[in-house]
Amino acid sequence: MAAQKPGKPVDGHAPGLRSELAKKYIDAGITTDHECFTAEEALDKIAFGMKILIREGSAAKILKH
Repeated sequence: MAAQKPGKPVDGHAPGLRSELAKKYIDAGITTDHECFTAEEALDKIAFGMKILIREGSAAKILKH
């Protein structure tokens, strides 16, 4: 709530969350996520208004360069 009041983004960490559960999570005020496992999951969250951050973790080198 401290971040939401001044309009700051609220970063989420919800790998695997999809469909109605993702919608409830986003409706609670979570605005970004960087823990998507699949493109389909990211698209689900985007459809509900979430911004998806793409990153490559230090332990999992999975991005094609």
